[in-house]
Amino acid sequence: MADSGASSAASMVDAQFGNVIVLLPFEDFEDIYEGQSGEIPVALPGGRDSHAAAGQAGYSPDLQKGQPVPRGCRISVGIPVCSDNSQPPEFQLYRYWLVFRDRNLQDYRNPVALEPRPPYHYARQSLGPIDTTLATPAPRFPIDARYHCLGYEQTEPALATQAAILHLYPEVIVVKPALVDRPLYRDAAGARQTAILQQGIYNPALVKTAEDCMRLEFQLDALGDEIILLAQRIPDEEGDFGVWAFDGNDFAFSNIYGRGGFSAGGLSHDVYVNGGIRIATGSNP
Repeated sequence: MADSGASSAASMVDAQFGNVIVLLPFEDFEDIYEGQSGEIPVALPGGRDSHAAAGQAGYSPDLQKGQPVPRGCRISVGIPVCSDNSQPPEFQLYRYWLVFRDRNLQDYRNPVALEPRPPYHYARQSLGPIDTTLATPAPRFPIDARYHCLGYEQTEPALATQAAILHLYPEVIVVKPALVDRPLYRDAAGARQTAILQQGIYNPALVKTAEDCMRLEFQLDALGDEIILLAQRIPDEEGDFGVWAFDGNDFAFSNIYGRGGFSAGGLSHDVYVNGGIRIATGSNP
């Protein structure tokens, strides 16, 4: 029987993942970040929390936006490699911090109008400490944030009475470029042609590797109700982060995340809503 390309065999792995969500900075972030220290990270998703933007009492007006995720689920994260339109392409590396936050019962009970109720796992709605830095001191509802960490086990204790030590370090993700030649195919006339691996994500005129695999994918467990990724320039050996320069070393970052370009540098372009970091949440037994 001819191979139909599909199988009716039972699968013992039934990974239930939802639709892909694209995380992007806020529009025209380049104009805000240009010339600022590269140590200041760009948040994905960008912008303010909806409760903060709505001016709800008990929320700082500066509260960062987060992407809701089901706590304990499996998160698939695809981070793009930033390359420019030179030939061969030049790559600029960045490091990404993973932040998880817990929302509380107050967030769930009082959602912003026309928005879905956010998930929560802090089953309280009482206010936290009073913020005395304000002109009029006021309490805030507790929203806890944590870095994703790696644990390093230390040498086994010499004595049974000694405690074993596990050192925790915040984890940062550095996406390294992977250059692989594209495959070939035979066209209708029998001529050799080069195939592309992706389309419609980035403009090939701006990004030479736009038709290659431009993301590296990994998975981790959701440790909170929301996830935030912080993109940061990588410091040199002396610890210098440099500055964000979207008409210079960070030109590719602007093109890849496609939020309007750096208008002051004349690098304006369309907003690419299909680019950025892609995540999907679900189960993976």
